[in-house]
Amino acid sequence: SDSVEALTLLQLFQGIDMAGAVFPPDILAVRVAEHIGLKFTFSGKEIEYNEAGEWLRARAKLPRVQLHSIVLSDEEEESTTTRGDLLPSGLRFSLRCSCTSLSSTGVKQEELSVPLFSVFEAVALVLRYQKQGVPLELDPSVTSAMEAAGDSCMTSKTRACVFELSELSERFPLFRSKEDAMAQNARVSSKLSNAFEVNTLEAALRMAVQKGDKAAEEKIRLALKKFETFPEDAEPAPTMVPEPASPALRAIQTAVDDAAGGTTADDGDEEKPSV
Repeated sequence: SDSVEALTLLQLFQGIDMAGAVFPPDILAVRVAEHIGLKFTFSGKEIEYNEAGEWLRARAKLPRVQLHSIVLSDEEEESTTTRGDLLPSGLRFSLRCSCTSLSSTGVKQEELSVPLFSVFEAVALVLRYQKQGVPLELDPSVTSAMEAAGDSCMTSKTRACVFELSELSERFPLFRSKEDAMAQNARVSSKLSNAFEVNTLEAALRMAVQKGDKAAEEKIRLALKKFETFPEDAEPAPTMVPEPASPALRAIQTAVDDAAGGTTADDGDEEKPSV
């Protein structure tokens, strides 16, 4: 999918949190404010957060929230959130957190379980807070359903498909973990880096052959052996040599240039006699 949500999840999987419009940095506090029915005062009027527009919401003082865990449960009945979003039966995510907010009687602290109506937000929150050690927990309703299901992946209540982690590769053969993806990316990056070094060395080898510098040619061929892709006979080519990517390649290029010290920069010029 090319949706903004899909792009956001792909970025979060790579550790990139852009905190864009679909997943802003204050999304956690906003969902808690909606859940507790936050009220705030603006221009002398009391305003309910859930009924305010975006302009007024931006002027509200959001509660301070500490996220403890993200919980996955298996619910039999439909329900609605405080702001009126429908929560269908089945697997459902919620936030277990502590909240500190201002009320008419002063500072209010409470422990909350905030249901999430968006699976996208639940997965995105897991990815955003995983570095802070916030776990994804299974509610007993899910674990008991798994035990009741036995060999079948269907739970006894909502018929949601739940299975052991060890069955993941069997049920989804194309699944790749984050570690697998990172290892594949490292292999591709290594191949690209090697290809660049090979091309640079081959260009230096052509120049060495053209100038008849046997010493430099031998060093370059030796450096190419580790790649096992260099040509046996390098033909002279009038192409410019790119700057080597490593100190070793720069040293080889310097040796070639030093060996060609008796000629000018233009190949067409005649060699000047030494004095």
